[in-house]
Amino acid sequence: MLRTQTLYDRQIALFFLSVVPFTKFFTLPSLTAGISGNDMWISAILNLVLDIVTVLIVLSACKKSNVDFFGLIENIFGKVGGKIVLILYAIFFLLKGFIPICEQKDYVVLTMYLALPKIAMFLPFFVLAVYLCCKRLRVIGRLSDVLFIPTVIGFVLLMALTIPNLEMGALLPIGLSGAKNIFKASYSSLNWYGDCVYLLFFIGRFKREKRSNLKIIIAYIVAGLMVVVFSLFFYATFSSLAFRKKFALTEISKYTTVINNIGRFDFIAIFLILFSSAFATIMPIYFACMLLQRALPLKKHYIYPLILSLLIMILMFGLNEYFASLESFFTGIAGIIFLIFSNLLPIVLALSTGFRVPNNKRYRGDKDNSIRKRDGEINDNVGVDNGENFSIVKGGKQNEIQKD
Repeated sequence: MLRTQTLYDRQIALFFLSVVPFTKFFTLPSLTAGISGNDMWISAILNLVLDIVTVLIVLSACKKSNVDFFGLIENIFGKVGGKIVLILYAIFFLLKGFIPICEQKDYVVLTMYLALPKIAMFLPFFVLAVYLCCKRLRVIGRLSDVLFIPTVIGFVLLMALTIPNLEMGALLPIGLSGAKNIFKASYSSLNWYGDCVYLLFFIGRFKREKRSNLKIIIAYIVAGLMVVVFSLFFYATFSSLAFRKKFALTEISKYTTVINNIGRFDFIAIFLILFSSAFATIMPIYFACMLLQRALPLKKHYIYPLILSLLIMILMFGLNEYFASLESFFTGIAGIIFLIFSNLLPIVLALSTGFRVPNNKRYRGDKDNSIRKRDGEINDNVGVDNGENFSIVKGGKQNEIQKD
């Protein structure tokens, strides 16, 4: 039995290059600079290493297992327990996406000097979120192919404009802030990291080719190094004043001589990055909708995207006056939640595939997603989120499954 896979390994690699870096270029640099100072880049490396270890383990499970994320959850936790886990993961994704959406809202309001009412200004973003959340996973793969180009152009241009202002001596001596502050900054930024959790949704859904794992790992490392380089350049530009520069994306190239002479053409790079980051901030909502649709199916797939987008919009504007308290919660005790769901639980699920889910055991879900065996043939309708189905190849042995 052979399934038609949804994505290519290239698209997963480009997905991480397009999503991982750019939600971390707004308020996170000033936050970590205020805690670990010139060692803020070391804190970023610690988070990167944690995510890469998670990616390595999950990819290893992807190679050994022939089930997708939903099948893995049900096989380990059971049907009822699996639904509970999926709902908890949906709540986690809503928490993960809330702060990045709020900080991008503040960024646009405070730096673009727009005169429109805030709700009217951000309504197109939530319309886009509803539209994208109704699409299949393969659309995300195609979108990654498109976003990669502005991602690279915007980042390279922005870093090139920053180079003349760098004072690398500000980064010395290494370790000046102490191990305690370095780890504290790493812990406080867990909300912005943990993008490795998205890899769970690609298990069993991409066409495995030669060196697929290597391509994805290299892409994730490059994406993480982009964040590290941005942190290095940010502190080397502003030194001890870095923690006062709330929106690093605008500030980092602001004082370049060529900009003073010509004008702020660095906004070309900024707009390209904003284009990619808009889709990056929608991804938590997208996967939350996918999880809820699988745990509590609805016939009309646009219901969950509409409800969650409205919920985020109401909370974003309704809790605007309490943003400082919310940020304190998300960078404090909530870090445990992000650590568990982004890193620890994916590792546990990945390791569980080695002794709980054999290769020839397939996911058995509800009536629409069941495995039906009839007259020596296999009918495998493994439903994918938002109505997507794998194709069926009939014939052959009843229990034969072609490995990826």
